[in-house]
Amino acid sequence: PLTGVQRRDLTLSGKVQSDLIYAVHGLNRMNPDFYAANVGNMILGRIGLGGRLGDNVRERQGLAYSCGSSVDADLGAGPWAALAGVNPANIERAIAAIVHEIGEFCERGPSAEELSDARDYMTGSLALGLETSDGIAGTLLGIERYGLGFDYISRYPDLIRGISADQIVEVARKYLSTENYVVVTAGPAVA
Repeated sequence: PLTGVQRRDLTLSGKVQSDLIYAVHGLNRMNPDFYAANVGNMILGRIGLGGRLGDNVRERQGLAYSCGSSVDADLGAGPWAALAGVNPANIERAIAAIVHEIGEFCERGPSAEELSDARDYMTGSLALGLETSDGIAGTLLGIERYGLGFDYISRYPDLIRGISADQIVEVARKYLSTENYVVVTAGPAVA
């Protein structure tokens, strides 16, 4: 388990931008929390120009060139992470803004509009992903790899539409933390 804030700052010569990652222990793909975490992550840091994180850190505060999040769930548990490309002078403010937005998300969860938008995007993306041979092959590989069952494609819209705001808050509070996490930065030396 992560205890406290663990931070590593890596200096990379020749870089003008700093990249930062906030991360906590995530979950594996077969975990029952996966769908709520995935929908929550879509709202937190994927939809639009980076979800809530992009809206707050990039758009409103102008602290990042890019900002978003990811849930890396595979056969093993990967991290639930927030990522940003930042002007080195803004590293501390960007970290604080990301942690603040994560705290707000855990506290309040998604709005009805955010949840509806995420559901629509995710169910629509599955259909679009099946329009190419590569998309079909990737979907079939995932179905087999994670033991999702042959009816997964027909069940998927109901799985996503069945996720409630309360489930997202519960999963966010279970995995995301504003007290126990890792932050890594990589970029030019900052005076």
